[in-house]
Amino acid sequence: MEDYGAASDSIPYEPLTERETEILVLIASGASNREIANSLFIAHSTVRWYIRQIYSKLGAANRQEAIALATQMGLKTAETEGGPVTRHNLPVQSDSFIGRERELNALIGLLADPNLRLITILGPGGMGKTRLALKLAEQLVFPPHPLRGEHADALSFPDGVFFVPLAPALDLTVATIAEYSGYRFQQDGREPKQQLFDYLRQKKMLLVLDNIEHLLDRIDLVSEILEHARHIHIIVTSRLRLNLKAETIYMVDGMAFDNEGSLQDILDCDTARLFLQSARRIKPDIEIPSDEIDDLLRICRLVDGMPLAIELAAAWVELLSLKEIASEITQNIDFLSTTMHDIPTRQHSIRAVFDYAWKRLSGADQNALMRLAIFRGGWSREAATVVAGADLSLLRVLVNKSLIHQAGDGRYDMHMLMRQFAEAQLEATGDVLNVRVPHSRYFADRVYQLNPLLRGVQQTDTLNIIEQDLENIRAGWQLAVEREMIDVIRQYISSLYFFFDMRSRANEGIDFFGLAAHLLRQGTPAGNRKVLLGQVLARQGSLVQRLGHYREAQQILEISLDILREVDKQEEIAFVLNNLADIARATGQIRLGQQLCEESLAIFRALGDEWSVAGTLNNLGVARYLLEEFSEADQYYRESLALSRRLGDLHGVGISLINLGTIAHDQERYDDARHFYEDSLILCEELDDLYGIAASLNNLGRTAFMHGDYAGGKQHCEESLDLYSQFGDQWGVAASLINLGDIVCSLGDLQSARQHFHQALKTVYAIRAVPLIVEILVGMAVLLIQEGKDEQALALLIPVNQNPPHDREIRTRADHLWSHLQGSLSAKQVAIIRSNYQPQPIETFAEQILAL
Repeated sequence: MEDYGAASDSIPYEPLTERETEILVLIASGASNREIANSLFIAHSTVRWYIRQIYSKLGAANRQEAIALATQMGLKTAETEGGPVTRHNLPVQSDSFIGRERELNALIGLLADPNLRLITILGPGGMGKTRLALKLAEQLVFPPHPLRGEHADALSFPDGVFFVPLAPALDLTVATIAEYSGYRFQQDGREPKQQLFDYLRQKKMLLVLDNIEHLLDRIDLVSEILEHARHIHIIVTSRLRLNLKAETIYMVDGMAFDNEGSLQDILDCDTARLFLQSARRIKPDIEIPSDEIDDLLRICRLVDGMPLAIELAAAWVELLSLKEIASEITQNIDFLSTTMHDIPTRQHSIRAVFDYAWKRLSGADQNALMRLAIFRGGWSREAATVVAGADLSLLRVLVNKSLIHQAGDGRYDMHMLMRQFAEAQLEATGDVLNVRVPHSRYFADRVYQLNPLLRGVQQTDTLNIIEQDLENIRAGWQLAVEREMIDVIRQYISSLYFFFDMRSRANEGIDFFGLAAHLLRQGTPAGNRKVLLGQVLARQGSLVQRLGHYREAQQILEISLDILREVDKQEEIAFVLNNLADIARATGQIRLGQQLCEESLAIFRALGDEWSVAGTLNNLGVARYLLEEFSEADQYYRESLALSRRLGDLHGVGISLINLGTIAHDQERYDDARHFYEDSLILCEELDDLYGIAASLNNLGRTAFMHGDYAGGKQHCEESLDLYSQFGDQWGVAASLINLGDIVCSLGDLQSARQHFHQALKTVYAIRAVPLIVEILVGMAVLLIQEGKDEQALALLIPVNQNPPHDREIRTRADHLWSHLQGSLSAKQVAIIRSNYQPQPIETFAEQILAL
């Protein structure tokens, strides 16, 4: 309702209260004193008293003068808005309504449908169902009517919008409905129910029945009203479904919150605004600095956007920091409580909200809810049955009682705070382990069954399935490791490794396998435990290698190899050899890398493991490419590509396409290279393979640069750098920085080029990636020549000549630069520079440059 209480410049008067303004609107609309009294549910004498106050404040002698003054004040009457004022009894709210635009629009859409006359706003306690229903009602009542528009007739309730608070009611009676809808029973011999039906029959009215869940044994009255009064619409708020044929369910979850965007974007999201509004009641000057925004987001995540929990959390801002509030929430839901007197008792704390629901569950329902609390991030119907013994009928009961909710994909989930409450109930029974063990075994078996699908045409869908249940898998893995469930851990290993590798989530995978390796190394591993340790170390080392931490990875992989050779696990040995080959190539030991790949390939061929053969052929092709054996490299890549396509392995296809693109690029077939990279990019995006996406973008950037498209090349390489940085691939970060350095140098931005090359050199020095050190020195030489520092440029090219680049393009550039400098410098200058150079490992030379 608009504020007409402030004094006008042209008409000075004493400010009106909200109630006085409301009555003035009704007066201006032509309502009689009795109609005003009935509409506002106040005594006739009280209306007369308010009217005297209004006349006095406005200086009016009668209604006509009051209406005229109201019009001059700009007060919008029903006449100016094109419709009668709607009678109502909506309570005045103490604070402003925040957010829920999507929900309000959806409810307006439902209400506008004349066939949907009973709408249940369904959700757990504390979700703000009452406030949402009241806000909807307010928008239908107060002029102007912003939501009517094309649905003006359907959304018009000329006979009133009435709020019926049922939380304190012991019964749902005819008298209750009559009282709040403005009907007074007559002494005419008719039964009260018949009188109510007769009264409502010709009315176009909206009833808002709030908190009805404890009165469902009398819900037939709602059906009867709808049957006898065809223009009556009813909105119900409830924790439980009414289970009536006429019922339309609208489920309310937590409020939306943003994890991304600017500080202001985050502060503008619904949950942050509600938190700040609530906090400012306690601490009016509170502001959220940028360094505390993560703590605010954590609070919103921990309470899953539940409005009541947000308000209760905000009440602590006077005593605790946001970080401390978040910490307390994770430790004990009893922290979320209040002593305010104007909040219903059952909402004084989150525990009270959940206790209210818990006490109304049967023993079977309670048992199911406790066991379902073991899941993380949701669960499937099958998982609920196997792990928690909750069949479809039990799930339906819990959904109908708003204790769990069903997602659009057929999965189920539970509010975070409800899960915390239910878990505490489970812990009190002492039965936690008897639920966690089958939970761990279920997901171990699940991912084990998915393993073959990760190697074929269902690869993308299978990765998504694992992603969906990753938090359950994480919990299951941790228990299996803690309790040394060897058979269970073994089931998890392969699929988890493929997931973390293909989805470029190496850091998470390292944590998974590192935890297992640490515990398995305790004491002296033997038998199955020793075999398992070798397998776990192999996956950990592979993922460490993926991030470019080559020395650490090599140490882990060599320990794994010793164990696996001792127990003669050939497939695992071949896997480790392949990863050691990657390290050898990355550190400049190309021949060693080739030998390791050939040994690995021979084992995989002997085992008939075509999927691993395809991957190893790619790696062997890279070794041959670096040795400039291009026809052999091309042959290996194409053989790998054909095999991957036959197997339906999109991941392998993407890698082969990238590698074929590098050969085309090297042969200056830039259009062919671009097509290979673009095709790879499409596949990698489908798989959500960030590594493949980054590699494709980086190579596209290099190709665009060689084509003279500096702007396009720069954009591709910047995107690639962002991705490589995101998942921590140090080799990829350095490669992107080198390309960016070359591009911006050609654009004349020498300062940025110097920064890119310096950062790239720091990165490759840390991982001892010798081939990339050489590339950086060539790029820095170009930069120095553009700055007119030919002598310094030549000094950088001397170690390059002693460590010729494996990449033909880079070597050709280095040769051209050397020839150029030989011509621009005198023979004496060249001789002095040569004599000053001390032969040394190129890593040492890089260290000296970084020290300057």
